[in-house]
Amino acid sequence: EMAVGAVHMNTISASGDAVKVITGWFPAEKEEALKAMLEKSGAYYEIQEVAAGENAPVLLKNNPIVKLYESLTRMYGLPGTTDPDPTAMLSIFFTLFFAICIADAGYGLILAILSLIDIKMGGKIGKVLFGINFKLVLVLGIACMVVGTVFGTFCGVNIAELSCTPEWLKSCMIVGKFPGTNYDKQMILSLLIGVVHISIAMTVKALNQTSQPGFKEN
Repeated sequence: EMAVGAVHMNTISASGDAVKVITGWFPAEKEEALKAMLEKSGAYYEIQEVAAGENAPVLLKNNPIVKLYESLTRMYGLPGTTDPDPTAMLSIFFTLFFAICIADAGYGLILAILSLIDIKMGGKIGKVLFGINFKLVLVLGIACMVVGTVFGTFCGVNIAELSCTPEWLKSCMIVGKFPGTNYDKQMILSLLIGVVHISIAMTVKALNQTSQPGFKEN
């Protein structure tokens, strides 16, 4: 009854209030199911393609991992109907930058443990803490553990200098400075990642702009 009431509130009266008109959008893959429902109801309907420049809602489609980052995409602003979905790229670089900013395997482990506890409790902790998505935090925590290990830090302790740290693990770490220079390896790596990120972002932007009808027509 609430759904029917909501529909009536969003209809437009026509023919002296004898007809109710409602408009809306639907995903293209749902067209056959929608047609079947409308045919069964006996309602008259028309289906049209989204017109250029029309402010239609955007439906994001991603795999379960990338879908965790859709809240970030919505926070920054959804893409237009003709724009590519940036969530996949956002998921890669946001995770990488977050892990580099934390750069501590111990803190990443803490985040991962809290996330697993929240998931085990059915999301109760996340609801109390302003709706935090701990499934996303779990992914970020694991990334922090990996980057923190590579950078040789665990809860603020430089594990690269500990005698108990296995040699094979030390060989995987990016620590110290380049031989014969004053350049820090971690700083150079961070700068290189930043350059790659900007280059990919500008390339995607250029490809997107050249694919727009307005650019081609001009």
